[in-house]
Amino acid sequence: SSSSSSGLFSLLFLGLGLRSLSRSRLFIRLGLCSSRSSSRNASAGGAGAGTSRVRAAAGHRTIAELQRIRKRPNFNERMTVAQLPSSMRRFLDRNYGSLIGTLTEIRRAYESRKYQELSDSLQALFEVLSNQSEPWKAKPPPPIRTSRPMNTGPSMTRRMCALSFGAMELLLSMLDDRDFVDAPAAASCVIMILNTLQEFSIEFLHAAIDLSLNDNLICLLFTLLDKRDISYHALTLLEELFVVRDRPVDLRNIPRDMSHMHSSDIFRLCRIYSFIVGRENETELLEMSLDNASAGICQGFNDEVEKEISDSNHNILLANPSFVPRLLNCLNASTQYAPMFARIFQNFGQVDPNIWNVLIDPSPSLDFESEPYSEDRATLLLYKLEIIYILIGLLTGPQKESVQAILQGLEFSTILSNLFSQLDWTKPELPLNERHEIHGPGCKCDPHASLKSQFLRLVQVYCEACKDVQAKRSLFSESELAMLRRACAQRGCNQCLGVVANPAHTSEGVISKVLRLLMAGPADSQKRPTLTCTLELFIRGTSNCDRMMSIEVGFFDYLIKDILRAAKCEVEDSHLVLQNCFDLLSETVRFSPELLRELDKRIPADSMDLFIEAIEKDLVSSNVFLRTSTLVLAEHADSLSDVRLAVYLVRTSTRVRLAKLLLTSVTVKDISQDNLSCINSTILFFLLANRNGTVPDLLQKLKALEEQECNGIVLRNFFELLKFWVLYYHQRPTDSRLIEKTSHITSAEWKATVETLLQPDGPCSIHSYLSS
Repeated sequence: SSSSSSGLFSLLFLGLGLRSLSRSRLFIRLGLCSSRSSSRNASAGGAGAGTSRVRAAAGHRTIAELQRIRKRPNFNERMTVAQLPSSMRRFLDRNYGSLIGTLTEIRRAYESRKYQELSDSLQALFEVLSNQSEPWKAKPPPPIRTSRPMNTGPSMTRRMCALSFGAMELLLSMLDDRDFVDAPAAASCVIMILNTLQEFSIEFLHAAIDLSLNDNLICLLFTLLDKRDISYHALTLLEELFVVRDRPVDLRNIPRDMSHMHSSDIFRLCRIYSFIVGRENETELLEMSLDNASAGICQGFNDEVEKEISDSNHNILLANPSFVPRLLNCLNASTQYAPMFARIFQNFGQVDPNIWNVLIDPSPSLDFESEPYSEDRATLLLYKLEIIYILIGLLTGPQKESVQAILQGLEFSTILSNLFSQLDWTKPELPLNERHEIHGPGCKCDPHASLKSQFLRLVQVYCEACKDVQAKRSLFSESELAMLRRACAQRGCNQCLGVVANPAHTSEGVISKVLRLLMAGPADSQKRPTLTCTLELFIRGTSNCDRMMSIEVGFFDYLIKDILRAAKCEVEDSHLVLQNCFDLLSETVRFSPELLRELDKRIPADSMDLFIEAIEKDLVSSNVFLRTSTLVLAEHADSLSDVRLAVYLVRTSTRVRLAKLLLTSVTVKDISQDNLSCINSTILFFLLANRNGTVPDLLQKLKALEEQECNGIVLRNFFELLKFWVLYYHQRPTDSRLIEKTSHITSAEWKATVETLLQPDGPCSIHSYLSS
């Protein structure tokens, strides 16, 4: 065994089971310790350090001896104290025997209902376990637990022994007694119990998991939120437990009234709700291969019971008419100074003026980024982040359209626009070695960067939840809507009739701010992919008039410039730049011959060859734009005959060359979400050829090009990719509907084309052209 303080106790924990508090019935059980404990350990110093080192060394020798016992062939998981080596028995009696006496006093005082004695005994237990003379009783801890020196010798062993002597079971049995919990005189005792359980959950992962799966305890903790003096401590314990809980909580079984909570606890409750709402929408990305394609790439809920709980939880939260408004009030005011913040919570009871000294900087400055690091400021950012997580969870849940409608009626666009302006978008993320450990040792969170990233994610899911273009236009300002009405009038479009802007939204809308931020930043900015995705989701499904608003401020010119620079390798990550630019172009010109013509017009004459070179240089990035442009050309070929991009795409030789390049850029072994679209783009060429009866001609030319340049691998790879395509979309009906929606071609025609290509023989069968 190692005597190193960083990793010693992550090897092993001492689990002592006890049927009573008598040492004669002590049993020892060995298992694994939480890895979190080792990351929070730090060496002790100051007065008495020499004695601590001696005791720590003894503890190390004890653990090493337990390891050797465990490795014996005749090891029994449950053994009596008499079977332990005498040196180990003497060590436990000398250093940790007082724990049993403390637990005995706790039980005796609890059974006799002597609350003052019980409080003193619980205080003594907490001090022994935490090395704190003033546990969180007189003054609450900071909202985010900070690091504190942890002794890896005696203090850790004391916690293990206390857990083993049945301390956690004793404390839980006391919480199960509702008469005891509800007694006013027992409030301080309940606080000490909750703090002690939190100590166990922080240090021991197995203890935290056991507590998190105790539904009775979870329900009790939510009940305690209504008790002003206890709610803070109940919330901090809930936070620890929800981090490790791996199954949803059913809100039907727990209280959900937060009208009596103290204002300083509302944000922390939002963190709890973010776990409840957010985790229910998580999916797990599985490894992509032909063998597991039948299982699907993404695996969501497999348990119908959990899915039913998730739907019920969303319905319960939204059934409270004040829930979403309170979230928006917190989101909008959390960076304001105290007077406004106090008004927000005037319905939650008396507000303690001292709270603002902890939670809010009364300075009128809203620029958190430009001032020195403050734990309180970071805490506020994290709380606001939790509110955003809740809103994202609601907007991606079963009631997303209802949530979007509620938000639209609550000046959500104004809140988003204000929040965007409050954030410093020019400051890069902090290096890992400069980040403050706001969650404790080992934490590498950058709350400012996380808040900006999740803010954009919130705008994205809001756009996805909008059921029509009118809902998306709620993100415009009044001046932008006036510009939109004029543009529609000039084009004879009536889609803007009846559009009403938010009267308070008089400045620039949040989408225009996102667009301006994208165009002002460097091509290889770290924020570029997220900004691109935000604009892409907003543009999707909008009218030509909406899209022309961005084009008129130089959107097309900006994208063309970056594509040409990437083609010349003048940017650091040309693949990412091309992918972002072509994704935005494909969404902008989708189903619009007018905008495809506008794009072609804006490409300089002497740069068209370079633009086409960029397309063919990285088809994984550009194939969606190719597919979108091909679909526009298929519907409007006559009106686009003079468009240079249309002339390029209509040639059979071009499609054969593109098909060859697409089929050599992806194989079954390396399929991912990024290159899966290459298969669909290739199939589209054959789908359109199948309409004209020219599939054999296309296959013959592809075969000839294959033999000339690719040594006979193109068609065989195409055959394998099509087999994968069938398995994948058979298990993913949602993706099948998405292909249909984005192409205006029925999924039946897509499948019929693939089946034609996969048939055993015939002029349209790939198999007929495969080399032996």
